[in-house]
Amino acid sequence: MAKALYTPTQIVAKGNELACEIGREPSAWEVHKALGSKGNPGRVKDIWENRETDVPKTSTAPDIALPDEIQTRTGVAIEQMRQSMASIISDAVSNAQAAHNRQMVLAERDWQNQSSHLQREIEYLNKVLEEREQEINEFSAELSRKQSAKPAARKQPSTAKPSAQKSQRPPSRTSPLENPKLRDPLPEPQPAPEQAPTR
Repeated sequence: MAKALYTPTQIVAKGNELACEIGREPSAWEVHKALGSKGNPGRVKDIWENRETDVPKTSTAPDIALPDEIQTRTGVAIEQMRQSMASIISDAVSNAQAAHNRQMVLAERDWQNQSSHLQREIEYLNKVLEEREQEINEFSAELSRKQSAKPAARKQPSTAKPSAQKSQRPPSRTSPLENPKLRDPLPEPQPAPEQAPTR
């Protein structure tokens, strides 16, 4: 059986070293390539992916001492970036608050306009209602006056026919009007004279 070219410790160390160089965790094929593309790629893959269980985890970002000037500049840049971000956030919050305030002012103005419109409409409807009530009162008063001035109902004439009266004969045009009671009584009739018997 051939001896492995690299031990698990060497593979993990190479992978950690590569991670420091590229600034991220390398893949198994990148570790195999860093080892000179020698050895079994499958074995490198298994060792690298299972390193946390087989090999204690080592720091992938060892402390690197930077010159004082670089550290100062880095600190200044970070502080400036922090202040810039704080300013951006503050401006965003201020703009949002201003926009909210504008929306509230517009909403309040719209509410005031709508309220004024409704108030005018209510006043108009109340005026119309008062006019209608006045017309009803005047109509009721006029109707009461007409009913009080109306005469009592006349008695219906009787439908029975009057008794027939004896018609009097009109007097003659030639004879003067005389009262029958004042007229002289007629003479009593005289008996006729006896006549002698004929032979």
